[in-house]
Amino acid sequence: MVKTVKNITLYCIAVLLCACNAGKNNETDFQQEQVLSAENNEAPDYDVTHSEEPVLITSEQMFSTLIAEPDAVQTWRYKGEKPCVIDFFATWCRPCSEMAPIYDALAKEYSGKIIFYKVNVDQLKELSLHWGISGMPTLLFCNDNGKEMLLGYQNEEQLRLQLDKLLSHE
Repeated sequence: MVKTVKNITLYCIAVLLCACNAGKNNETDFQQEQVLSAENNEAPDYDVTHSEEPVLITSEQMFSTLIAEPDAVQTWRYKGEKPCVIDFFATWCRPCSEMAPIYDALAKEYSGKIIFYKVNVDQLKELSLHWGISGMPTLLFCNDNGKEMLLGYQNEEQLRLQLDKLLSHE
């Protein structure tokens, strides 16, 4: 009897782990990261200025290239030419999932004016911790004047207010 319960428990755990990993493997990338060429050591070219979808940050190098150097959390300067919003999210986070369609729609609407990024905190744990992300979703609104952080679910009206505020401080 104990052996049967043990086998059933192990089977359930295996099924849950497979289900969780299947979800991660099937995530839609908003943009594929370009890899450094080993032959000529060229830096990746990330063309994100006209993206109509949120751009998924897939590495610390990509974050450093597009947004800010990781060692300059307190004194950082945004590198982008256009304002941006960074959504720090997790696939298991219900408020993140509920906010995602709103975020995606606003990315299309504000395309060409604001760049929308997404950072999966489970895939880039060190980056998220380094930037002080302690809850999800966390949104960073960045432009030449600095950054503003919002924690928690934001409805469409709240996001629009922040986006318009971001554009007015260019």
